[in-house]
Amino acid sequence: MTQPRSLNNRGKSSRAGLAAIGLYAGSISVAGAISNAPAGWTGGAPAASVFTVTHNLGLTANAYEVIAVCTQTNAQAMVTARSANSFQVTTSDLATPTVADRAFSFLLIRSDGE
Repeated sequence: MTQPRSLNNRGKSSRAGLAAIGLYAGSISVAGAISNAPAGWTGGAPAASVFTVTHNLGLTANAYEVIAVCTQTNAQAMVTARSANSFQVTTSDLATPTVADRAFSFLLIRSDGE
């Protein structure tokens, strides 16, 4: 039976092999402006309904997950790409249903290591 991973009160894993874990959050406006994110992170909108968040963490794509949630009703945000230093989110309007520029918040969960 394997032991579950847990965090001690300093945010470090109590199980050997888990190199780093971290939570990062922020918001992207309809225009692609970033807010409430870690220093140095940038946001942009390279195409209609497509937003890029650059984090420069240098992670492999399988070392982190991103959850994106639209802050407007009847809208959806979907993570469509991840790379070592950025991720991409596409937003859509659920009422029509078509791609549409929508504001969203995100949570990046870093778990590189094991």
